[in-house]
Amino acid sequence: MADERATGWRAALHAPAPLLAFLAGSSVSDLGNGFFRLALPWLVYDLTHSTAAMGILAALQYAPMLLNPWAGALADRFGPTATILWSSLFQIALVLLVPLASASGTLSLSLVDGVTLLLAMGSLVTQSATSVLVKRQTPVQARLGVNALVAMLFNISWYVSPGLAGFVIGRFGVEAALVLDAASFVAVLLPLFFVADERTAEAARFDLRQALRTFRAARGLGPITVAFAVWNFTWGGVFALEVFFFRHTLHLSPVLVGLIGTLGGVLPMLLGVFGPWLVQRIRVGPLMALTLVTSGCGMAALGQTRGWPAAAAAVNVMDGAIAPVLIVQSTVAQETIPQEVFGQVFSISWAAAGGALPVGGLLAGLLAARVGAPASMAILGAVAAVGGVLSLGWLRGVTVARGSARGPR
Repeated sequence: MADERATGWRAALHAPAPLLAFLAGSSVSDLGNGFFRLALPWLVYDLTHSTAAMGILAALQYAPMLLNPWAGALADRFGPTATILWSSLFQIALVLLVPLASASGTLSLSLVDGVTLLLAMGSLVTQSATSVLVKRQTPVQARLGVNALVAMLFNISWYVSPGLAGFVIGRFGVEAALVLDAASFVAVLLPLFFVADERTAEAARFDLRQALRTFRAARGLGPITVAFAVWNFTWGGVFALEVFFFRHTLHLSPVLVGLIGTLGGVLPMLLGVFGPWLVQRIRVGPLMALTLVTSGCGMAALGQTRGWPAAAAAVNVMDGAIAPVLIVQSTVAQETIPQEVFGQVFSISWAAAGGALPVGGLLAGLLAARVGAPASMAILGAVAAVGGVLSLGWLRGVTVARGSARGPR
């Protein structure tokens, strides 16, 4: 009976109340971060009107993910709550730099790029520490439900925030959007004080070679990471070009750009709600293949749209099935990585998969400068679709059943 409960949403109720309150607060903070994701590309377009500059911005936003194992080691060694506290305060100060520079007349492209890079570093530390916190405080029978809750809350914040950000930017300006982003961190800091800091004596010093050996021994996690890297490479490239495409080709206002981002989340959020059900009924290989193939079709279609309703539909297809796969990745990691090194080892998976994001963004920006944004999106879509077909082979035998992960035999 306990195993059956662990497969559905009710399993999340077995998690401690302070952890659930923290996750809810994190979703509010993520909602604020959506303002930053739209505001900074908007500023860069105003400053440069360049696809290359947009690609560089996207690369800077995701490049620090290559340092993720060290970020995870911080949470293992000093405790996740203390790590989240200091990284959040660091991000608040950075976000406020841009409106202060704008007010003083010192805003520049180099400042925006620098803030983006440092914000990404702070964000990855928070993300790694949150993964450690969830691992340590979630009972085994609650894992699938909590992982589904995390994926759903993230999806809601990711897709609701562009609509709000577009309205604020259109009505009050970029600076107001960034001030609201800084204020949103209060929602994650308040519940954090009710979560016990879990610094553990067992956490060893970071050893990259040992962490890599542990990662390779986590059955099923490596193949899932490779599939994610393919998706992140192509998605990161398209994401880098979105604001340029919407403004330069479709000539859309910030309100409509934000509306596309919000409407584009209808299907991803719906699939996130049914995430636990899908994970239990579709094998990992076909699930990832379906994600990559359909996402690739959405990428190619986005570049051919000529109006905001069609663009919103294309974004739905592009992002659609990623939530169930996020649930699979988290569950496999929690089942196969020892707790005392979870942050640094799971962060290797995020670093390997996330490292493809800046590469995709940079190459997409350079490619678009030669062939145009629509053609660049179509090329990336084709790469994603091919990767989806190939993933059927390297994910063969990877399964998740009743909260337990089993790799290839």
